[in-house]
Amino acid sequence: MKESVGIFVLKTDSNGKTLFSTFTNFLDLKNFTSYMSDKNKSGIEVEKSKSEANGKELTKEYNILPYNAIGNDGKYLLIGEAYYSVWETEVDKNGVSGSHFLGYNYTHYFIVEYNNEGKVEWSNAAELNVKMMPVRMKHLAVNKDANSLQIVYPSYGCVVKTSYDSNGDEISTEEIKYVGDEETLRRSFDLDTKYWYGTHFLAAGKLLTKSKEGREKVYSILKITY
Repeated sequence: MKESVGIFVLKTDSNGKTLFSTFTNFLDLKNFTSYMSDKNKSGIEVEKSKSEANGKELTKEYNILPYNAIGNDGKYLLIGEAYYSVWETEVDKNGVSGSHFLGYNYTHYFIVEYNNEGKVEWSNAAELNVKMMPVRMKHLAVNKDANSLQIVYPSYGCVVKTSYDSNGDEISTEEIKYVGDEETLRRSFDLDTKYWYGTHFLAAGKLLTKSKEGREKVYSILKITY
């Protein structure tokens, strides 16, 4: 999949005539670089300042997994996940090197609301803390109404739910655990968690838990409600 540097919005009439087109640089989205280390974020800001001083606009290429736009009252919500491919290079006993594909690492997601003229109303982004996957796949469950937005995804041993208000500002983030308060999840094995329906995820796999009764390793099928 080809990398991109931003979001291009185009509107045409019934005859195919362009009514307007707009471009949004990924780096202009709120918190888009929040997944980076402080050092890397500072480096981006230095590069942006140098580019602006030379009359240019800094762009960075990203692999983006987009979601279908969500329309509401003449406005449109766009959501995407950023990822990169991971390769490993090995050298055999004869000194011959070769690379093989390990999977896709997902770094963060972004949300952008556009008005009916293709202008950004608000934007936000957050880190996506998920395991590396061998295939490209979407992780987010999205609940949107007139006053709020919820982004939910399965992470390590929990489901992460982040709520945003109608202006795209984060209200809260919480972790919904796979085990009750009386237990501690020590480790999971081949745990597969997927969005099921409504406000429910389904998780299946082996769990190693610890409670007052001791440690227990069980294969579990869990319904997680947020």
